[in-house]
Amino acid sequence: MSWDLFEEIKRIRRDIDRVFSEFMAKPPFKVPVTGFREPLVDVWESNGEVIVEMELPGLKKNDIDLNVTETTLEVKAEVKREVKTEEKGYSLRERRYKGFYRRIQLPVKVDPSKAKASFENGVLEVRLQKAEVPKRFKVSIE
Repeated sequence: MSWDLFEEIKRIRRDIDRVFSEFMAKPPFKVPVTGFREPLVDVWESNGEVIVEMELPGLKKNDIDLNVTETTLEVKAEVKREVKTEEKGYSLRERRYKGFYRRIQLPVKVDPSKAKASFENGVLEVRLQKAEVPKRFKVSIE
């Protein structure tokens, strides 16, 4: 049994190619959008559904735009507020802008028509039912 340097180099090259191919085959988990912050997100699977929790502090549910496909969840939230205070001797006007964006690649296919979302205390929770797995059929050969 002998060790071959060239065979070892070929093996390492195959391993690197495999890792790189697997990395490039999956779309990125997040897509940055200029001017928006990325909210913190937790994603997990539980009993036939995918659950996504996202922190969106300081927003109201009307500020949030939520889109779901079979493989992705996209959340965009914008809020523009203006506060004007006028008292004797001075006038104060403050403008505030917040923007959040996150596109998440889901771990499994889901049924977008059955998505449910709730928003409470700055936390968005989205529940997505997993898509039914196609059943296997036996095909007879003619």
